[in-house]
Amino acid sequence: RFGRLQEGFSENPTLTAVYAAAAAVGFQGEQPAGTWSSIPQDKVISLAKHYAAYGAAAGGLNGAPAEMSERTLREFFLPGWRAFARAGGKGAMTAHNSVLDRPCHAHPWLVNTVFRKELGFGDGIIVSDCNDIEALVDFRVAQNITHAAAAALIGGVDLDLQCGGNSAYTELDVAIRAGLVNTSVLDKAVRRVLAGKFAAGLFEKPLTDPGMAKMINSKQHQQLALRAAEEGVVLLMNRNRTLPLPPHNGKGVALRIGVIGPNGGCARTSQDQQCPAALNMLGSYTQYAPGIGVEVPTIHEALSAMCPNTLGKGEG
Repeated sequence: RFGRLQEGFSENPTLTAVYAAAAAVGFQGEQPAGTWSSIPQDKVISLAKHYAAYGAAAGGLNGAPAEMSERTLREFFLPGWRAFARAGGKGAMTAHNSVLDRPCHAHPWLVNTVFRKELGFGDGIIVSDCNDIEALVDFRVAQNITHAAAAALIGGVDLDLQCGGNSAYTELDVAIRAGLVNTSVLDKAVRRVLAGKFAAGLFEKPLTDPGMAKMINSKQHQQLALRAAEEGVVLLMNRNRTLPLPPHNGKGVALRIGVIGPNGGCARTSQDQQCPAALNMLGSYTQYAPGIGVEVPTIHEALSAMCPNTLGKGEG
């Protein structure tokens, strides 16, 4: 089982496509497909990840090959990307893995021909995943980082996401002088990045309005999140009418709930202390941002507020 499935919308291509289109408009507002238009000040460039077939990695291993036919790729993994592009989505990140025997970070057919032209992504910005351009050497499709930088640029990757050390794209000047890539290819990538920055107004106003931070965790947002959670629940079975949980059983004994598992809760040393079990309620990667200023109850704490006899994680 792939360890990052929680980052995806659904295993259903149709549902994924609906979510992808809605996310594109929600993050950045209405945008034409394939070209740039001015992005409102209260919006950001919507970036989807990871292109393509990332969740199909062999053995569930991050970056392992996604072994499939072109038909499977098109029918199951590309509909969401088509919907994202048609909704005006303007950012994308290439995947760690290889597809159709070629790593996504050096795959001109998959990125330039299929995504940009066929699916309509056009002049949107494509960024690498963390250090994946230099990893092309490990994929044995590049002799060194200079060759890797040239291969990625030719493959349609505009920006290199740098995670420590120097970006592989610092080698592009060497690659151009060596004749590994033409300056016209670099010019196209630069135009796309600059077009995005102009559309977002970053040259006129490089910093956002700090007053917008007040919107984070506002009552309005909390109510909307609660509504989305309530309406998004699908109850497949309710054997013996177990739900909703009664305060007592038929004999008058108070309900007792056991919370089991690492995400159930934690023992806090102070009221404002965050812990992985609490941050994980917000989704992946929030564990790396404990200073977000959002108070999140753990599963144990939330259940304890409704049922005092809740045992398990968080007991101390």
